[in-house]
Amino acid sequence: MPLTDIEVRAAKTVTTPKKLFDGGGLYLRIDPKGSKLWRMAYRFDGKERTLSFGGYPGVSLKDARARRDEAKALLADAVDPGQQRKLEKLAKAVSNATTFKGLADEYIDKLSRDGRARDAREGLLAALVCDGRARRAADRRHQGFGGARGVETDRDARQS
Repeated sequence: MPLTDIEVRAAKTVTTPKKLFDGGGLYLRIDPKGSKLWRMAYRFDGKERTLSFGGYPGVSLKDARARRDEAKALLADAVDPGQQRKLEKLAKAVSNATTFKGLADEYIDKLSRDGRARDAREGLLAALVCDGRARRAADRRHQGFGGARGVETDRDARQS
């Protein structure tokens, strides 16, 4: 018999982990510490596996059932939902790394290891903003970053 929202809310903590089954492999695992976690047990390639959907009340009974149905659809297409989730997570990480922000963050991290991140960050910001005042201020703070691009700084003016 499927679970009801009242049964899920009323479930109390126990001394040993307890499972309240909903059907289709979906169950609510209640831990001794009081957490209630939605899980789905399934078999793929002859091996038993578990997929986690999140904790209750963050993930409602209705949402857990919808996620179970999505996982069942993947299983019907001979796709392991656990592996599919890992692939999506990896693809997201790769796409984030190839964005301009990802590359800029990587560059700033490299400069931080060299101890030049503050000056580089100011210079990059000035270059991106294209504001002459910000550019000149950044050039004054750090002569080596951007100072050779034709922007005259106070130091250059004194030497002339």
